[in-house]
Amino acid sequence: MAQTSPYSDLQQRPTPVADAMELGERAWERAATAGETVSQTARQHPIATVALIAGLAFAVGALWKTGRSRQPSRVDSLLARLASLQNELPRRWQV
Repeated sequence: MAQTSPYSDLQQRPTPVADAMELGERAWERAATAGETVSQTARQHPIATVALIAGLAFAVGALWKTGRSRQPSRVDSLLARLASLQNELPRRWQV
């Protein structure tokens, strides 16, 4: 009768590293397939490809513009100071 050790079934179990390797290989295959599909579509429909890229660039630019906080320009800060300047002037200088 053959002895079975508690460690013999560990060799048959997939390890986390093996799972990660398998997932990586699957992801690589899918990325390669997607790349080929995009390449074929770009060759078949060049104007649609350019339009899609322009639309994506516009969307990214719009999101970037709205997400960025705008620093007030020198003119804006000067106008804000001028608006409150009337309260700081002595009465004889006010119009």
